[in-house]
Amino acid sequence: MTMAMNIVSEFGRTGFSGFLPKIFPPFGLSFFFFGCYSVFGHILWDAYPRSKTHYTLTKKRTFIATDHPSKGKLLIDRDIDADMTITLKVDPLDSVFFQGARHGFKRIEDGRCIHKLMPKIQKDLS
Repeated sequence: MTMAMNIVSEFGRTGFSGFLPKIFPPFGLSFFFFGCYSVFGHILWDAYPRSKTHYTLTKKRTFIATDHPSKGKLLIDRDIDADMTITLKVDPLDSVFFQGARHGFKRIEDGRCIHKLMPKIQKDLS
C-alpha cells in the first residue's frame, strides 16, 4: 500500500497527468481488498452462513433451516428412506450429504456420529 501511495504521489511532481493518475488508486485498491479477502474474508464469509443454519435429524426426516439476508428463510426437509445415499466428507468439521452433494449437514462437529446414525434409521424404517 505504501508503494502504491508513493507512486501516486510522484505523478504530480513529474508533470505526469491525464487519465492514469485518476484510475490507478481505485485499481490498486481493488487488489488491496482482494488480498484482504484472501487472508481474512473467506473465514468470515464461510462462518456467517453456518451461524444462520440449523440441522435436525429425526427418525423419519432430516431438516435444514437457513436464514440468509439475501435469500430469506428456507426450510429443506427430506424423508429418510432405504434408497437414500449417505456420503461423509471428512474434514476438521465433517459434512454428511444425502441424495447427492447439494443438500446435507455441512461442516458439523459430530458428522461421523450422524453418518453412523443414518444407516440405523434407514434399517429401522425398512
